[in-house]
Amino acid sequence: MLSLLKRWGAWIVVALGILTACDDSFDLTLDIRQTELINTVYTDTLTLRTNVQYLDSIQTNNFILVGSTADAEVGTLRAESFFKVLLPRDTLRFTVAGNNTVIFDSLVLILDYNYQYGDTTVAQTIVVNRLTASPDTARNYYSFERMPFGEELGRFTYRLPRNRASMRIRMSDAFARDLISKEGRPELLNQTNFEQYFKGLRIAAEGPDNAAIFGFDLIQSRMSLFYRNNAADTVSKSHSFYFYNPARDALNQIILRDGSAFARLNADFSKGRLFANLPAKRSIPTQQVGNFGYVHSGMGIATRIEIPHLQTLQKPNKRILINRALLSFNPSARNFEAAGKVNAPPPATVLLGISDRNGRIVRNASGIPIFVPDERNPNVRLERNYVEAGRTYPDLDITTYVQRLLDGKTPNNGMLLMSLLNTAPGNLLIVGDQNAVVPAERMRLKLFYTELSQ
Repeated sequence: MLSLLKRWGAWIVVALGILTACDDSFDLTLDIRQTELINTVYTDTLTLRTNVQYLDSIQTNNFILVGSTADAEVGTLRAESFFKVLLPRDTLRFTVAGNNTVIFDSLVLILDYNYQYGDTTVAQTIVVNRLTASPDTARNYYSFERMPFGEELGRFTYRLPRNRASMRIRMSDAFARDLISKEGRPELLNQTNFEQYFKGLRIAAEGPDNAAIFGFDLIQSRMSLFYRNNAADTVSKSHSFYFYNPARDALNQIILRDGSAFARLNADFSKGRLFANLPAKRSIPTQQVGNFGYVHSGMGIATRIEIPHLQTLQKPNKRILINRALLSFNPSARNFEAAGKVNAPPPATVLLGISDRNGRIVRNASGIPIFVPDERNPNVRLERNYVEAGRTYPDLDITTYVQRLLDGKTPNNGMLLMSLLNTAPGNLLIVGDQNAVVPAERMRLKLFYTELSQ
């Protein structure tokens, strides 16, 4: 018995070292005597209270999305985008030394794809407008915002062709010629002057709801002006006006500077069968929608998960140590039904935001969302990637988070199971709650804990 207790004591010391390494403020000071018994308990029946939650403030900086898509259950989503256009270089010129001839060929908006969601065979009319105010590089933009716009510069009826890397939209010849005419004038002297002349672009789609949403690469997409300086030239010259200037940070990671782009996302829940009243109510218990939770980043849908009876684990003269807490769930079979789900797989990545008492994600003083941290590194948010081969997500280890709830160090307002716009603008996750009809689809909190005498 004595050797057994020694082994248990050594294990507890190791466990405490792991937990305290994850959070310097996490205090577990234990006084374990060899005469005390340590009782380890497992449960997966602790109540989880779940709600479908509407998040009305999705940050959409650094996105260009356009199009529309429909889901019979959750409704329709339309996307339009607003972005600055950058002068290729200071004192931009089209003429060459000894030749003032400029023969205009075309002005084309070239948008390189990085995302497609929905029925890409349905035609949409893509419309390009000139902004009348520039997006502010220094601020954050959210899905409900938009910029003022005016003159139409391009219009193109479009469906996705096979083996096409980009969407190409011919733009106004009159605007292009006016742009060329500014050579040698203040408008093409530098970026500041250029923005006074040309505030940026808005791109939107007209057409049916049941089409597709397209996302575009901010670094590669551009507006290109093609021209020649000699009628005999067989190859055009060009200047490309990009939307961001890529640079690299101290870790050699690409960052985006100078430009500003954001997307406006308009979700219409009234066109789906489940969530017509969700924006007004902000949350709906999963029991009222068939015992299912939903996650859809573009429409601002998350599933809020609370552990309301966690404190019932506490007992007089006992100290509860959470050894492991695993949140376990899988996409429901409904995620893979043919009707309306062919192009809506589960999100590539899910994570857990910290909820406030109103169901909104908690933000720090700088406005940055706060997520449940990874157990291995508290400076990294906890994420899990979808495993397509098994139609599953690995369990989410929330051990330290649950311990902090139990100790009263974190408010027990719940977690928001969600995806981020950059991993899934339109993908949909349907997940069974704790009382789902199919047992294998039920969400569970798998809890291993130890009762220590105080």
